[in-house]
Amino acid sequence: RDYFRTSTAVLPEEYCCPITHAVMKDPVLAEDGHTYEREAIENCRKQSFLVSPMTRQLMRRDVIPNRAVRSMIENWQAAQRAHTQLEEIMYEVEDDEGGGRASRKRPRE
Repeated sequence: RDYFRTSTAVLPEEYCCPITHAVMKDPVLAEDGHTYEREAIENCRKQSFLVSPMTRQLMRRDVIPNRAVRSMIENWQAAQRAHTQLEEIMYEVEDDEGGGRASRKRPRE
């Protein structure tokens, strides 16, 4: 049962925007082959004349939604929520099986 307690969620690096370093909500694929948060790459382009923040090469304004990355991020987030809920249930079950001790809930973060 300890495997529920010891698991840690490591955010895959490819789910973070290379500009903001935050989890992307609206990932887009740019001409340079990198995926960015839409708002971040649009702001960057307003300031730097269409230069890629990753390669420093000129690129067009066109970006396309990266639906595959968006789906992976959404699935990862859903799995993390489910894992957290499962951990909370397991803590309660372990306590209930422990001989009538009061149920202790793990504090929410």
